[in-house]
Amino acid sequence: LMSDMISALEFVLQAKLDNPNAPAVLNISMGSFVGTTEYNALDEMVEQLIDAGVTVVVASGNDYVDAALYSPAHVDRAITIGGMLSNGIFAPFSNYGDQVDLMALGEEVLSTAPNGQYGTMWGTSQATAVASGAAATYLWENPDATPAEVERKLIDKSKRQVKTNGLPSGTTRNAVYVHKL
Repeated sequence: LMSDMISALEFVLQAKLDNPNAPAVLNISMGSFVGTTEYNALDEMVEQLIDAGVTVVVASGNDYVDAALYSPAHVDRAITIGGMLSNGIFAPFSNYGDQVDLMALGEEVLSTAPNGQYGTMWGTSQATAVASGAAATYLWENPDATPAEVERKLIDKSKRQVKTNGLPSGTTRNAVYVHKL
């Protein structure tokens, strides 16, 4: 439910306000089709977090539609992540469009699983976790960086790795690249 998500984000916001000098990255690997670019309460909450200095990284979604119609993927100042396959091809499940800031691996990403196990997962949620880790790595070395500076650094250091075949028009070819952030 959106109200539960907003409550969770309010908790994160309060933690940041209580510790304003602590660097923070928030991974939001969820969202929903809203069919509009208009902001809703969830999007406004994401904006408040960014205003407070939290770097917010969001999944573009897995429905192969324009990410501009997804919340919170369409929040301009959030870092919106699309998925790519290990062979460099745009992931056929990923949402797309100019709202997607960067791509990351969304195929067979190693993750935790129930009962203390590990498994591989697919989707822009996994791609977003990869990008969130890159953002956290940069903040570790640059704890005073603003969310906009983190985004700019990730984009500046990204690599043009996504192949053009199957890439929807207006979608970035740039993939997160962690080496030498």
